[in-house]
Order: sequence, then structure tokens, then C-alpha cells
Amino acid sequence: MTVRKPLYALGLLGLTTLLTVGFSSPAGAAQTCAPTPPATSCFTTSSDSVAVEQPVPGTTDEIETFKTRIVVQTPDGTTFDQSVDAPSDSPEAADATGSARTAAANDGLEVTGVETSPSTRALAGSTSEEVTTPDRVEVTTQTELSVGPATVMVGPDHSETVEVPAGNTLINLNTRTTTYVNVATNTTNTYLTTATITINAVAPAGPTTSTTTTTTTTTTTTVAPAVAPASTDTSSGELARTGTSTRPLTAVGVTLVLIGGACLYLSRRSAQRSSI
Repeated sequence: MTVRKPLYALGLLGLTTLLTVGFSSPAGAAQTCAPTPPATSCFTTSSDSVAVEQPVPGTTDEIETFKTRIVVQTPDGTTFDQSVDAPSDSPEAADATGSARTAAANDGLEVTGVETSPSTRALAGSTSEEVTTPDRVEVTTQTELSVGPATVMVGPDHSETVEVPAGNTLINLNTRTTTYVNVATNTTNTYLTTATITINAVAPAGPTTSTTTTTTTTTTTTVAPAVAPASTDTSSGELARTGTSTRPLTAVGVTLVLIGGACLYLSRRSAQRSSI
């Protein structure tokens, strides 16, 4: 038995050699399956390789960015506006706030208060990347049977062509190398947190000016012009006429005469009573 096994293997190798006679064409050229009678089958080999992608969970990374705006606000508008790429409570924001206060003082403004708005966080951008990593490699063999008439691709990576005539059979042993790879999609999200620091300022009030109003009352006394006595014309016996009417003067004279008469009457009555 120990002698027959090597002989059996040697005989099988010789048979295979005989069956493969007829594949002497140059590589890449078409060959014909023409086994030596009475054999009707040809034996060939081939190889190929495939890659199989296996989706796997990826990673999600977050990048935090910040922007703080510092402004000096007056009733007339904004006099200072600067932004720093840092949180509102950072040293960079504190330095910018100090610069804003200095600018306000240089403009002659008086700071009345500082307000910090609530921070707002929002998605600013997102990027994705596929990352491939090798997993494993598997090698398998498979027997392929082709009955003529047929055209079969054999050889490395199926680079050779074999024509199988009618009535013949091609037995091909294909070796396949399968490479499995893991494919992960990694995502990076960028977030932006914003805030505003508002420095309220006004122009300082000027000195108070007291205004005193003095009212002066002026009394005006109007003195009537003296009336010149009318001249008497002895020749005509009539009062001389002036440029004005003499009737008012006549009334005044009559009034004075009456007052004088009344005074004289009263004085005499008083004297008479005294003598009694």
C-alpha cells in the first residue's frame, strides 16, 4: 500500500498533464479545450480577488468656537465695536472691555453701566470623512464546470480565454482571495457660541447756570403843558383867539369862580357864628 499511493499520485499527475495538452497558446491569447481522446474534459485554474466593505459605526467629534462682541453704546449710536474669538468671561474679553472703557473716556463719555447678553450656541458647520481599515482576508477555492460550446475566462485574475468546443467539458479550479475592510464615517461638528458686552455711556452733564430775571417798573408822569392866558384886545373888547378853542378854558374859569364863591361864603358863615 505504501508503494501504490505514490504511484497513484504520479499517475493522476500524468493524466492531468495529458488532459491539459492543447493549452500551449501564448498567455492572453484564446486557447481551445482539446483533450486527448478518449478524454473529453480539460482542467484549468484561475484566480481573482474581491474587496468587501463592512459599514461600522463612526465617531462624532465636536469643536467649540467662541466670539464675543464689545460695543460702546450712546444715545446717538455706537462709538466702539470690536470682537474677540473668546468667551465673554475670558481674559481676552476683559482686555477688550478695558479698551472700550478707555475709548469712551477719551471721547469724553461717562459710563453708566455694562450689560452682557446671554450666550447663544449654534451649529456653524459639519464635515464627514470615510475611514477604511482592514479587517481580515479569506482564501477560498471553487470548482467551475463549463460544458461546450462555451467561452471561459481562466488564469490569474481571469486574464486568459479558453474556447470549449461542443462535446467537451472544462473543469476550472478558481482561487478567490476576499479582503474584508471596515468603513466608518467620522463626523466633526463645529459649534459657535456668541455673546455681546454692551457698555452704556453718555456725555457728562455741564455746569448748572442760574438765570435771575429783574423786573423794573417805570412810572411815567405826563405833565399837561401850561395854557397861556388869552390876550385881551382892549380896542375890540373880545378875547384874543389862539390856535386852540377857548371853550375848555372858559369852563375852567367858571368852575374856579364858583369854588371861590363857595369858599368865601363858608368863611363868612364861620365868622358870624364865632361872633355870636
